[in-house]
Amino acid sequence: MKKIILDCDPGMDDSVAIIMAANADLIAQLELLAVTAVSGNYPVEVTSVNARKVLELLGRQDIPAARGMARPMVRPAPPDPFTHGSDGQAENFLPEPSMPLAEEHASDLIIRLARENPGEVTVLCTGPMSNLAMALVKEPALAGQLAGVVAVSGGL
Repeated sequence: MKKIILDCDPGMDDSVAIIMAANADLIAQLELLAVTAVSGNYPVEVTSVNARKVLELLGRQDIPAARGMARPMVRPAPPDPFTHGSDGQAENFLPEPSMPLAEEHASDLIIRLARENPGEVTVLCTGPMSNLAMALVKEPALAGQLAGVVAVSGGL
């Protein structure tokens, strides 16, 4: 089974990514180790709540969700060209989550899980890659500990 960390900025698109990844063990032989949230479509205060809302909706409180970077490391945050509604989830207004955030910063969680599973973890980035970048700054050896990185990226 392939172990993944989903690093994302949950508006509605990444909420769907969480749903798919959390259930991928049934069809794709993927094990979702954690969801790490970053500022992107919405501020990290919103994306980290949305990640937990979706995990709770799925009954997957066993998957930790961590808050990560509040802004890009080297430039100002660009305006988001999309709208995902005031709640970031197409006005679905899911209940507030009761599951706590992971105690670790998202970058530290990425580092720890890679150390615990050397050569087995793939980081799947569907939002800005600031959490992974910070993890690499903190732990340069991380690059050799990961199985890989898959990024769904775009440009302005």
